[in-house]
Amino acid sequence: MKILRGLKDFLPKKKKLYNKVIIFIKKIFCNFFFEIETPIIENFYFFKKNNLFNEEIYKFKDYSKKILCLRPENTTPCLRIFNLYKKKINLFYYGNMFRYEKPQKNKLRQFKQLGIEIFQNKILEEINILILINKILFFFKKYIFELNDFINFKNKFIYNKIILFFLNKKNIKTKKIFFKILDKNFFIKKFIYNYKFLNKNNNKKIKKILFLLKKNIIFNPKLVRGIEYYSNIIFEWKNKNSVCGGGGYNFYSYILLKKIKNSFGLSLGIDRLLIKKKMIKKKVFKIKTNFILNFFLYKLYFSNNFENIKILKINNFFLKIIYIKKKFFFPIKIIFNLLKIIIKNGY
Repeated sequence: MKILRGLKDFLPKKKKLYNKVIIFIKKIFCNFFFEIETPIIENFYFFKKNNLFNEEIYKFKDYSKKILCLRPENTTPCLRIFNLYKKKINLFYYGNMFRYEKPQKNKLRQFKQLGIEIFQNKILEEINILILINKILFFFKKYIFELNDFINFKNKFIYNKIILFFLNKKNIKTKKIFFKILDKNFFIKKFIYNYKFLNKNNNKKIKKILFLLKKNIIFNPKLVRGIEYYSNIIFEWKNKNSVCGGGGYNFYSYILLKKIKNSFGLSLGIDRLLIKKKMIKKKVFKIKTNFILNFFLYKLYFSNNFENIKILKINNFFLKIIYIKKKFFFPIKIIFNLLKIIIKNGY
């Protein structure tokens, strides 16, 4: 008796290791986001418009001849939840995803994914999430954070027509093959980056993200990720392979909901995170209470001379800022009092 191709058994030792890591990350996420769980089986109609995974979806008919599928990703179900409740919500999830693709090392047909989705968000929330994930990933291994700007969703319709034109001209049968060619071809990547439809507002956004994250971050204009999916900034944490990635997907949320809403998300592949087993076994998973002081960063973000500000320390509730040769010190007592107010009011 053999297990199906692209699937894997989790024996007690490995399952214990997985649980250890997931509990550690979940405890951190629970302070910032609401956890949800969506069904593994979904209506195929929800995923039909997502051309990125269309040919990789496990689909089948039930007894009533409805076309159902195993979820290939969890962003679409999160958009369904957002549309149902119509509130500003920050969500996180953990579960199994299914894609019919060629099995490779640390790339299976059933894989575990932990992700974050935020809707009606502001740039500050996005930056805070990137800082948070950066700190979590550095606990396991040194990853390089790559960032790129992508096409504005308003011009995405024009961009899709250009893609369709290439497909018809070159007689490429499926979009999947075209995107594989696109990912490997440097010249096409360069063409995308130099294209006139680039969103100028995102350039300011990227500068601010680069400024706040600083270390181990690269602006990579060759980074291409989900051309039919993302329409804003895109990013990946890499070592040899990508372990975590995401971006803004206003265009995709507009296709599904017919509404222009700021949408931002990322997903973390647990299988790829746990490649270095020996290193993780030695780690003691303890959570240090480091808060990101949103209201301070918010004021700094909207100041006129944002790039002249240098944040020297954000550690153990001590914040020291240099701004145009003037020093501002926030004593520990004041910050403790402010944090008590934040926790009390549930911010």
